[in-house]
Amino acid sequence: MANQQRVAPGAKNARAPRLFLRKLFTLGWENRDCIWPTTVQTPDGKTRPFVPKYTDNLSGAFKAYKDDSKPLLKASLYFLIFIAPLLVLMLYGLNAMMDVALASSYNFMGNIGIGYPGTVDSLVLAKAAQLGVYQIFLLYFYAGAVISSLGMAGLGNVARKVIWHEPIKKYVAKPFFKGIKKHWWKYLITVAVGGAVALGVGEALLYHLINMTLGIAGVESWLICIFAFVVGVPVCLVGFTMITIIPSYKLTFGQLIKNSIVIIANRFPILIIVSALSCLPLVLIGISSTFAVFVYILMIAFGCSLVAMLWTGFGHSAYLKCAVLAEYLEEEDKKNNVAMQRERKYSEQKEIRGDVVDQKKTQTKQQFQNPKKKKKK
Repeated sequence: MANQQRVAPGAKNARAPRLFLRKLFTLGWENRDCIWPTTVQTPDGKTRPFVPKYTDNLSGAFKAYKDDSKPLLKASLYFLIFIAPLLVLMLYGLNAMMDVALASSYNFMGNIGIGYPGTVDSLVLAKAAQLGVYQIFLLYFYAGAVISSLGMAGLGNVARKVIWHEPIKKYVAKPFFKGIKKHWWKYLITVAVGGAVALGVGEALLYHLINMTLGIAGVESWLICIFAFVVGVPVCLVGFTMITIIPSYKLTFGQLIKNSIVIIANRFPILIIVSALSCLPLVLIGISSTFAVFVYILMIAFGCSLVAMLWTGFGHSAYLKCAVLAEYLEEEDKKNNVAMQRERKYSEQKEIRGDVVDQKKTQTKQQFQNPKKKKKK
């Protein structure tokens, strides 16, 4: 009988580790400016493995942010150069567009006392016009996001150095602009393509809301909105994930796309949580215009660098977990292949030695005969 593995009552079988879409994942070298030793010498003369100061995860990124906030603050000031168009657009441009589109075009005081002649415009039309202003605003916002992608390359490079505890000299401008020099085109393409898809999703949503406001939302309006979300949201998530690993690992642009897809497939819940935390400032800005000013100040001083560290910690953690699983499963496949080859070779040698008995003789069994029913001779 074959040996069977006995399981204790009530015990559960350990689930084998899996990595979805493993064939797409590519291991890349870490893009470090200095190589850390594998072992360190303790004061008592013992040799121990080197342990980094900050772990490559969200908690390590937050700890690094608290310890080295000064260089990140300086990097945020340089990043301010590239997000200046977005700040002007959000602080002044949106209100100016609303005033032009609504305040001078619609009259809601008609026929109320002396001096207010004319008809009363519809609130529904005014609401639809307001949504139309948001459609135009998204176009300008997309242009500002593409410009800010250059600053993302520099800020991401500084965040990488901080979480890996690499030395940053007196001037933070050097690693900031070095990151722009090395990775600007990857960030530019990623933000331009991902932003264009996000723009399409936003425009489709506003188009559907305008139709619902006017009471003319039909099947095609619903289909356009649903199709935009089903196709656009995964593409945007791929772009977000690519931004987190571009400055940290030596990968081609195609490998970045594939690895990002694997990370999304295996670390999707954490990605949604990080994305929600990153979008929290946008929700706070919508509370009131006065409160929005304080949010802008906090984001410039602390928020931009904190979000950069948050995404960098997520990218490192997700990439390393996928890389460890990929290496482990590759080793398991090699062991299984060696065992199968050994078993095949053993069976071939066994047939050559003649140890195999004729299958027909082993399979044929003598027919059972009842002795009571045997015929007497």
